[in-house]
Order: sequence, then C-alpha cells, then structure tokens
Amino acid sequence: MWTSSSTWTHYQYFTCGLSAILKIPCSNTVCSHVNNIPTGKRQERIWDANVKLATASVNAGLGERQVNTLLSGLNIPPVSHCMMSARQKDVGVALQEVAKETVDQALCEEIELTKKNKDQDSITAAVDLGMANEGQWKVPETGKILNYAVRIKSCRVCSMAEKSKSSPPAHECHMNWSGSAKSMEADMVTEMVKDVGKRVLVLAQYYILAQGKGNPDMIKQSILALCDHPFGQHQSCNNSWCKFLDNPNEKFSSLPHGKPLSDGALQNALRSVFTTYAGNAGKLSSLGSTQPNESFNRIVASKAPKQQHYSSSGSLKFRIAACVAQKNEGNKYILDVNKNMSVSPGYFTQRLAVLRDLQHRKRKAIANTYNFKQRRRNLKSTRHQKLATKEVREGVTYSSGIGLEDHPSDDIEEIPSPSLQPAYKMIEWTTKVNQIFFDIEATGLARNSHITQISATSDKGSINTYVLPKKPITPKAQEITGIKVEGSKMFCHDKEVKSVSIKEALELFLQFFSQNKENVIIGHNIKSYDIPVLFCALNNCSIMNEFSCSIVGFLDTLQLFKSLLPGLTSYSQSNLYNTVLNETYDGHDSMEDVVALTLRRYDHNQKTKLLLPTLTPLTEKKVITPRTANVIAASGMSFSHLHLSYREMAAKE
Repeated sequence: MWTSSSTWTHYQYFTCGLSAILKIPCSNTVCSHVNNIPTGKRQERIWDANVKLATASVNAGLGERQVNTLLSGLNIPPVSHCMMSARQKDVGVALQEVAKETVDQALCEEIELTKKNKDQDSITAAVDLGMANEGQWKVPETGKILNYAVRIKSCRVCSMAEKSKSSPPAHECHMNWSGSAKSMEADMVTEMVKDVGKRVLVLAQYYILAQGKGNPDMIKQSILALCDHPFGQHQSCNNSWCKFLDNPNEKFSSLPHGKPLSDGALQNALRSVFTTYAGNAGKLSSLGSTQPNESFNRIVASKAPKQQHYSSSGSLKFRIAACVAQKNEGNKYILDVNKNMSVSPGYFTQRLAVLRDLQHRKRKAIANTYNFKQRRRNLKSTRHQKLATKEVREGVTYSSGIGLEDHPSDDIEEIPSPSLQPAYKMIEWTTKVNQIFFDIEATGLARNSHITQISATSDKGSINTYVLPKKPITPKAQEITGIKVEGSKMFCHDKEVKSVSIKEALELFLQFFSQNKENVIIGHNIKSYDIPVLFCALNNCSIMNEFSCSIVGFLDTLQLFKSLLPGLTSYSQSNLYNTVLNETYDGHDSMEDVVALTLRRYDHNQKTKLLLPTLTPLTEKKVITPRTANVIAASGMSFSHLHLSYREMAAKE
C-alpha cells in the first residue's frame, strides 16, 4: 500500500479477525501522525464481518479449524479461536431467539389449521430423537418444528478440569443430562409436553393405520383381518387395502409363487399377536408418521456433523437452533439473525437465501407429484433387482467369519455378466449417402446357407454375380429361384450362367461400392434373412472388416411398407410390386428384385417432381423453405391438399 504522493512509505496493520485497522502515516514527513483506517463496520469492539463469519460458520456446518483451513487456502490471515468462540456465543443467543420465534409462530399456525381442517383442539405431532442428542416435534398440518430440546452429557471445561484433578474455572456449563441414553428421549418429550401443552404423540406410519386414522373400529377390524389375509381368507378384509375383494384371482406379490400360506399353527400365533394390537385400536387410530422428521435430521447432520464434536459446548445448542429456524422459515432465517445482531442483512446473503428457498419449494412440489413417486419406486425396484442379480452372480463375497470357513474351489468362480444384444441405431440420412439396392439368393432358408446369386444396383451402375455353392441347393430353393448346379456348371431357368467362387463374388461386391465410404444397403426383408446370410459368408471369407468400413447402415423396406400400406394380405416383394406399380416380375431373381426397388424409387421421385411446382407460391413468398416444400411433396401432398386442409380446420372452428 502506498500513499498518493511521490514519496511513499509502508503501512502497518492490526488484524481483528476478518477485519483490520490500517495504520497509515501522514505523507508529510514533518508530521508524525498515524491515521487509523478501519476496513469495515464495527459496534464498539465487535466487527460486523466477524459476526457474519460466526453466523456463516454455523449455517455452513463449519468449525474454527475448518474456517481457518479455508482462509489459509485463500491466503487470508486465520482468525483466533477465542474470537470465533466469543462471536459464536453472541450469534448463538440470537439464533436461539429466532428459533423460539419460529417455533411459536409454527404453533399458532398449527392450532389454526387443526381447528380449520379437523375441527378439534388436540394436535397430533411426531417426535423423534436425532443422533446429535436433540429431540424435535414435527406437526403434519404445517410440516414445521413445533418444539425442540437438547441434551448434553459432557462439558469440555469440566472434563479438562477433572482430567487435571483441579476445580473447573467459572464458566457457562451446558451439561444438562447425567442419565442413560435410553431415558434421554423420554425426558425431552416430557419437557416439551410441559412447555407447549397437551399433545398426542405419534410414532407409526403403516398403511392400514393411515386409512383408519380417527376410526378405531376400522383399525380393530383391519388388524384382526391381517391374521387371515395371508392365508387366503378375506371375509374380514377392507376394500381400502385388500385387492382380493375386487378380484379373487389376484396373486400375493410377497409370498412364494403368489399363493397364500397354509400353516395353521403360524396363523394362530399371528392371531395372538395381533389381538393385543386390536385391543389398543383407540390409541392407534390417532397415529401419524415420523418420516418427515428425517428431513430435519438431514439439516442437523449438515450443521452439526457427527464427526465433529460439538456436544461438549454450547455450539451444539446454537447449531440445533439454526436447524429449527431453517426448517420453519427457510434459508432466510439468517437475515433475521443478522437483524437481531444489528448488522446489515447483506445483498448477496439475501439473494442466495431467496434462491435456495425457491429451489427447495420447487423440489418439494416435484417430489409430491405422482410421476416422481412412481419413478422413485421404479428406480428403487431396479436397484434391488440389479443388486440381487449381482449378488447371485458373484456368490458369497462377504459374511461373518468367511475367512475361517472352508470353501470348495469352484465357489470362487464368478458367473459372467449377461451379454446384451446390440440395439439398432438410427443413422442420419444425408445427401452423401450412397443408396445400394441389394438382394441375394441362397441354397436354402437357413441363416448359414451358401449364396448362389448376389445382385446390387445404385446410381453408379449395377452388379449381378452367380456363385457356385459348396452346399447342395435344397429342392424348395431350386424350385423357387430356378437355380441348379450340375457338376461344376450352374444353370438359371435351364440357361447356363457364369459362376465364380464366393470369395471372388464378395470381392466384386465390395469393389462395387468401395469408392464411397457412406453406403446404405437397402433391400426387402434383409434384416431377418439376406443380411445374416451375407454376414455368415463375409466371416467365412475373413473380409468382414473391409465390408464394415464402407457401410454406415441398412434399410429394410419390409418394415417400411408395413407402416405405409397396412392391411395387405402379403408383403412379399412381388406382391408389393404388383400392388404399387400394377406390374409383375420374377420375385425370386435377385437382379429383378433390386431393379424393382430402383423402379419404385424412381416412381416416387417422379411424383415428387410433379407435386413440387404446386408449392412454388409458398416458397417464393418465403412462407416455407424449399426443403420443407420438398418434404411436403415427397409425402404426396400438393398445394390444393394444404388449402383443403386449411378450409376443413377453419370450418371446424
């Protein structure tokens, strides 16, 4: 730091936590006055920045060591333990006051909603004991904390004095419990009941109890019915939870093979157990759920993590109070704490608090939707299925005393993971794609049959090759294709044709389209027959890699015509050719097949060219793009069709 004059001198500073006092001497060399410049606001000897640091550390769940680790990483001077402890005590009082205000406000809201929705004065609340020795009530109407209590079994100052065998100095001791951990929860509940008033405590969340809430007779009947329900006896069941009353053919999802139990001794034992619960139906009818309390426990775990020992000082009380305030009022509670401490709320503090509360409300709204709950159940079911599958495949890998047991040698073998069949992927159709219409004839219908004829055509030419097979042609295939072999000669419809070996034929086929690296093989029913037979031949000749380098995909016109022309009696290529073009051809000559595919493509292109000029007025006025016009024309629609569709829609409106 330098002064603005030409002469300069170093300044000195005195740190006070995150704030400091800069001691800057006067630029006049004659004057020896030192200017004390504070770097922030303060109230007497307490700096606002240090107050906010203490509040932020509690809100973020950090202690003095974590704060100093963060500051040192940012190359900022660390703060002293005494300063942090003193400021946390000041902030802790404000936190407890804010928490008490939110609890009182939540109580008023709960009483009002209970009278409005249930027309009763008694409040049903859920009590829970957290891992940080804190207890809290959460009420179902508002979902807020109604009251809370904290029990601390040790004091750091007293423990250190006992260790050194000396008397503890004067201090504020926060230890308020010396009994056992089991009686701790009951004591906190008693304290909260006396503090707030008469309550009905709840500790159950079973479906039957939820259905019969406030109805003791239904609870009693349903509990007794549970003795008979798993044994296939549904006379006492209720429609709200038993699906067998509507459909007697339903199966038990949780019993072996979906069948009811049949052990009479087990049924009698269950009846004796459930009779006790049925006798307390009046108490069970007012039960609620403690599941929402887990949300509060999560907040406690973030502000008072178990791995950090805050239970020997008042820090635990302050952090629990912060959790209660956040649960009841949201993240904006920190603004109330700053106001209580007479410090500015902070622009960025307020901005982030509002954003976090907005995100919380959004997540809560989504979590209450049916789709979210259904997806959560599906994900849970999927995880369990995957886990069960992996455990079965891996065998016993961990159990008590597994290292001391003798296992057979085959027990260490792991079941391999299931191999999934590769799924088909969509390819992007571009102008660079070279369309190859393809068909083959073979010695039979088996997928390992030998190819007898391979034909292909594209915009650049065509190829038609006969292949001398090493397997005999089946009589059925010979009858259909007209191809037969006599010795080393090959005939097609009694005419001798020139034939080559399968490897030479495949090499000629590859040369036909090898100049273009983006080729698409198009054919009729090639997915289930032609392609498997071709792949078998390519593998046998060890040229599959060369073929894969030049092919980007396949198109089966059988699936295409099934969607375009539904209801046809036959989707054979010859029948489709006759239906679409009203002509006939030899459907079992591979060269005729590829020519037919080319003709259909040509016919489609011609129709598109005839319809495209009708859309010229729309493209000239830039209503649609030329590409959109081409898509419309290719779909078989002209301008008159669009106009007719517009008039029909206008008439309906």
